[in-house]
Amino acid sequence: MIIKQNILKWKYYKLRTFLLVLLFTVLFSAFLIFVVLYDNAKENFSYMNRYTMNQLTLSARSFFVGSYILDELEEDPDVYDYNVLDHALSAGEMFVDITPVIEDRPAYEQYVEDRKKRLQEMEMEYVEPLDGCIYGVRDSETCTYFLTQGFKLIKGRHITDADSDSNAALVSEELAQQNGLEIGDTFKVGPEDDFKYSSEKEYTLEVAGIFHAPAGQSYVRLYEDPKNFVFMHYKPFGNEFYHKYADGMPGVAGINIFLKDHASAEEFIKRFDEAHNAMAGEYRFYTNKEWADILSGPLKEMKNFSRALVIIFLVGICMILLILSAFLIEKERNDIRILFALGEKRKSIICSVMIGQVVPILVGGVLAIGVAAGFSRAVGDAISDTYYENSQAFAEEMIAENVELYDDGKVSMSAPERMTMNVEMRVEFAMMARTMIVYLALLFTGVPVLVFIQCRLRIRRN
Repeated sequence: MIIKQNILKWKYYKLRTFLLVLLFTVLFSAFLIFVVLYDNAKENFSYMNRYTMNQLTLSARSFFVGSYILDELEEDPDVYDYNVLDHALSAGEMFVDITPVIEDRPAYEQYVEDRKKRLQEMEMEYVEPLDGCIYGVRDSETCTYFLTQGFKLIKGRHITDADSDSNAALVSEELAQQNGLEIGDTFKVGPEDDFKYSSEKEYTLEVAGIFHAPAGQSYVRLYEDPKNFVFMHYKPFGNEFYHKYADGMPGVAGINIFLKDHASAEEFIKRFDEAHNAMAGEYRFYTNKEWADILSGPLKEMKNFSRALVIIFLVGICMILLILSAFLIEKERNDIRILFALGEKRKSIICSVMIGQVVPILVGGVLAIGVAAGFSRAVGDAISDTYYENSQAFAEEMIAENVELYDDGKVSMSAPERMTMNVEMRVEFAMMARTMIVYLALLFTGVPVLVFIQCRLRIRRN
């Protein structure tokens, strides 16, 4: 009976009902957008703080950093986590039974011709250009490329430390499409022909994941093109390909060290120098904190700004709901008096008024989920553009100041360091499942409670 009465009331006051749904759709949408932005900004800032701002990179000056350093990092109290970015000294490999991706074939063919002529003039034997580049990592998800340069896994899984004795590898979607590779397929690669430290001429890898690399410049040397990158665990990479002398001592080209607190960086470096003074001059530390501080600015501002607006909208919605509920009760005062005169109980009248007010508000609240999901993603894209612009501006400034000196041999600047400066920080903003659950719980408990309070206070026989 109560439901039927309210249906008739909603139809009779259809304009008021529509405006009520519309008003709370807008209010809850705005509230949800800022909740989503806050959740994502907080999550991304925490992740960036842990894996980027608190990061040190230990890079070898000559051949490699001994693997025993990794054992020390496992025990260091200041180290939260670490990763490895290993690569060939010659910077690339040959593909045996697959073909590399060539974006600009005329430019590549001209490069090959120029290479032949140059080697002939130097009276050197011609060696085919390298096809691609393999990177050895401990965990591809927190590898520099995936962490800060916009690489994204689109199929399969990441390389993890559990792959230390496997031949699992990640390949680009373009390389996979060109060679018909799917998850579980195998392909063969081999080191550069004249590399002296390889233990195998060919090595079989199995596709565990396929990644997307962001669009960039046109590459003539194929091993510099991310489409020809391959990622695998650093242990089989080092054991089968590189960094292995006759005595069997393994090592890695570089280590990303994630500290619990960046304030401990200087103390950590000092302690490391004292423990490894015999290696003086054979390694160097660098940090991208300056770059990370610049990049984290918009994210930090968004976190603080959205948190403030979440509080403001939450308080505002509660106030509007209380005021509007009181207003609607006053508008129905004559109907309420008639019901009392007809002998209707107060409890029944409160229940009827509550349903009449709560249902349109809840409809607006549910509709807000879809609106907020779309708008928050659009805002997230705009923030990502800000990241990209900031990172590129910083990269261009650093390159302009340092690369010329690097090329002249006047400044120490490792390949990973130059790579880190060319970044594309993409932050995706999406509604998390836990956010929706908490929101719906608040919506379906908070709205009825607030309306019930007004009904209890204002609906009386007199």
